[in-house]
Amino acid sequence: MRDIRRAVRRTTAAGLVAVAALVSLTACFDSPPPPDGSEAALRKLTSALERLPHVVSASGELRPVDAKDHPDEWLALVTVRSDTADLGGAPAVRERAAAGVTGTDLVVTLDVPRGDGLAPVRVDPTDDGLVAVADRLRRGRLVRSVTLDHDHGTVEVRDSATWSEAVALVRPLLGDRRVTLHNDRGDVGVDATRPGAALLHVLDTAALGEVSAWLGDTYATARTPVAFRAVLSAAVRDPAATAAVLERTADEAADAHLAPRTAFILRDRSVDGEGRGSVEGFLGLPLGSPTPDDSDVPGARGPAGTGRGPDDDAPNRPEDPAPPPWTPVAVVAQTAAVRGFVEASARTTGVAADVTTSVEQCAPAGTSAMSGTRAVALTVVPVFTRYDDPQVPFDAVVGQWRAAGFRTSGRAMGQDFFSAPSPGPEDVASASIRGTADGLSLGATSSCVG
Repeated sequence: MRDIRRAVRRTTAAGLVAVAALVSLTACFDSPPPPDGSEAALRKLTSALERLPHVVSASGELRPVDAKDHPDEWLALVTVRSDTADLGGAPAVRERAAAGVTGTDLVVTLDVPRGDGLAPVRVDPTDDGLVAVADRLRRGRLVRSVTLDHDHGTVEVRDSATWSEAVALVRPLLGDRRVTLHNDRGDVGVDATRPGAALLHVLDTAALGEVSAWLGDTYATARTPVAFRAVLSAAVRDPAATAAVLERTADEAADAHLAPRTAFILRDRSVDGEGRGSVEGFLGLPLGSPTPDDSDVPGARGPAGTGRGPDDDAPNRPEDPAPPPWTPVAVVAQTAAVRGFVEASARTTGVAADVTTSVEQCAPAGTSAMSGTRAVALTVVPVFTRYDDPQVPFDAVVGQWRAAGFRTSGRAMGQDFFSAPSPGPEDVASASIRGTADGLSLGATSSCVG
C-alpha cells in the first residue's frame, strides 16, 4: 500500500494502472463459458502432445479475446515444454496442432532448453520459417536466449558483447524480420539495415546507459502516409559532449532516403544532474537544426495537388495537409514517473518483472496536432509462475488501486484504460491493463509535453 500510495503522490497516475487492471482483468477472467467442445478438444490436444518424444509437459488454457465486447472470440493457449535442446521436434508439434481447438484461435509456444552451444528458445512451432530463424539465432556465441513469434522477437545477448558484435551476428539471420537486442545496457532494435555502422560505433564507444534505440519506420515498411521517426534515448554523464559526437554521426538510412532521420534524446545522469539536463537533436545534423521535413512516405499522397495515392480511385479530392514532422523532446521526469508507477504496481503481485520505457507521439492538451512527446512504461508480470489462479494477484493489485481512488476511462480490444483525476505535467496521466498468455500486461503513460 505504501509503495502504491507513494507512486500516486509522486505521479498522480497510480489510479490509472490500478483501475485499468481492475476492469481489464475482470473482463479477461470473469468470462462467459468457452465454446462448446473446446474444453474437450483442448484436453485431447494436450494429451496428444504429451505423448510426443521428448515432450515433458503440454499445458493449455482457454481465454476470451475480449469477454465484454467480443464474448464469442476465444484463444486456446498451449505451451509445450521439451526436455531436449533439439528443435527438430517442432514439425511433430505442428502436425499435432494442425486440427486446432474447436471454436478458438490456437496459439502454441514451444519451450526448448539450452544445449551445448545452443541458447534456450521460446518459439511458435506452427511456423517453420520462425523455427528456422530461431534455430539460427540460438547458435550465436553471444546469444543467451531467443523469444520469437509472428509479432515480436527478443534476443538476449551477453553483457560483454558490443552492440556492433551482436548486430553483426544477428542481422544476417533475420531476413525481413526485426528483433530487439537486450542486455544490461538497454535495448536496441535491429533490422536488415539499421542501426547503421556509424551509430553502432557510438553505441559501443560512448558511455551510454539505459539505452533505448527504437527503429521506427522505413518508407517501405510504414503503414501510413507518415513514417515514424527512429529515436535513440540514453543516459550520459555529459549530454552536450555526447550530442557533439552524434551531430557528426552519419545516418546511413536517412542519407540514402530510405527512412526519416533518427532523433536522439540524451539525459544527464550525473550525480548532481538528477536527470534534469538533456539535449535533443538529429543524427548528422548540427544541434539546433529544425526538424527535418522527411516524414512523408514518398508517393503515398500521390502527385502534388491531386490528393491521390496509388490505390485511391476518388478523383479531384483535395489533398489532406501533411502533419508536421515530429520532434521528440526530453521527458526525463515523466519517464521516471511511469517507470516507478509500473514497478510499484508489479511489486504488489510479488512476482518480479522487467519494465521497459520508451517515448511516443501525442497531442498536447487543447490541440489535435501530434506534436508532443510522452513517456511510456510497459511490463508483463508472469503471474502464472507463482499463481494457479490469476484472480489472486488481480485482487491484490486492484485492492491497492481502489484504495487510491483510481477511475476507469475506457476499454478497447480487451484492454482497459484509466486516467488520473488531475495529473501534473510530470505525472502519470493514464494506465492500462489486460490479461495475456504470459501474465498481466501493465502500462502507464505520462502527460504530453510539447
